Amino acid sequence: MSDASDLSPTISDLCLGDVVRSVKADVPKKPEVTERDELFYFQESDFISIQVEDRLFKIQKVLLSTYSTYFENLIGGIKYGHSKRGTTDEEPLYLDGTTKNDFRCYLVVLHSVYRNAHQDTESTTPLPGSYVVHDSPSPGGVVQFKLAEWRAVYRLAKMWGDDLTAKKAESGIEDSASSLEKLEIGLEHNVRRWASDGLRDLVKRETPLSQSEAPWMDAKTFHALALAREHRYKALVLRLVTGEVERSCENCGVDFIGHVFVGTARDRVSPDIAWTLSCVEGCGMVQSIEDKFNKTDDDFGQWRIKEDDIDRILNTFFPSIYIGEESESD
Repeated sequence: MSDASDLSPTISDLCLGDVVRSVKADVPKKPEVTERDELFYFQESDFISIQVEDRLFKIQKVLLSTYSTYFENLIGGIKYGHSKRGTTDEEPLYLDGTTKNDFRCYLVVLHSVYRNAHQDTESTTPLPGSYVVHDSPSPGGVVQFKLAEWRAVYRLAKMWGDDLTAKKAESGIEDSASSLEKLEIGLEHNVRRWASDGLRDLVKRETPLSQSEAPWMDAKTFHALALAREHRYKALVLRLVTGEVERSCENCGVDFIGHVFVGTARDRVSPDIAWTLSCVEGCGMVQSIEDKFNKTDDDFGQWRIKEDDIDRILNTFFPSIYIGEESESD
C-alpha cells in the first residue's frame, strides 16, 4: 500500500501561478434537487428529508434508525435539537458517499428487513404506501436484484453499521456471484469466507484464469493463483503415482493410460491442450484429468486427500486470506 505522502502533489505537479490548495479538499457544492424518489418519498410531516445527488427522499425515521447505528446517532442529534438538517424539504440532510440509485436499493432491502421483523407487531405503525417491496425497487412489478445492487446494499449497510441489512445482502451476493466475483468482493470487504470459496473454485476449475477476466486483480495475486494451480496438479500427479488416488477406470477397473492432445492453437501463445485419461485396454472410456481430479469419489478417503492438498496449497500461497473448508467461517 502506498504511503499517504505518495498521494500528495509535488512541486512538479503544480503549474506556475496556480494557487496552492489546502490539504483538505473543498466541500463539493450540493446539487439542486430535481426529483423526488418514486418509492421513498412520503408526504408526512414527521419523516426525515434526505437528499442524495439531485434526488429527494422522505423516509420514516424509525426505518433508518432501528438497525443502523449511523442513522440512529444522526437522527438522535436532530431529535434533541443539535441539528435541523432533514426536518424540511428545503433543508434536507445531504448524504455523501453513495449514489441515489444505490441508496434506493439500500432502502428497498432495509424496508423488507423492517417489515419482516415488525409486520406482526401491533404497536408498530405500518409504513405509508400500498406497495409491498420484495427485494424490488420497481413499483407495479417485481425486478430481481442483480449482483451490482446486492454489492451496493452490502457496502452501504456495512458503512452505516446495519448488520441485519448486510446479512440479507450477503445472501443475495452468495446466490448471484461467480467464483471470481466472490474472490473480488471478499478481498474488497475482507470477507475471508467469500475469498476462500472463490480461490478454491478457481484453483479447481478446468481453465486457467486470464487477466482479461480479472482486470481488478493485482499482479502478485494473479501470480500466486497461477502457482497454486500448478502445485495442485503436482500434488495430484503424486497421488496418482503413489496410488493414493485410484488410477483405474470406474467402469471396468482397468488402469488408465494418460494422453496429451494438442489441438488447434487459438493464437501463437495459447494452444488448446487437453489432458485425458484413456481406458485403452478396457472399455475405451476417456475422461479428462480435471473430471477425474474434481470428481467427488465414492471413496471418502480419496476425496479428502485431494481436498486436504488444496487446503495446504492455498494456505501456503494465501495465508492471510484462505480458510479451509472445515475451518470456522467469518
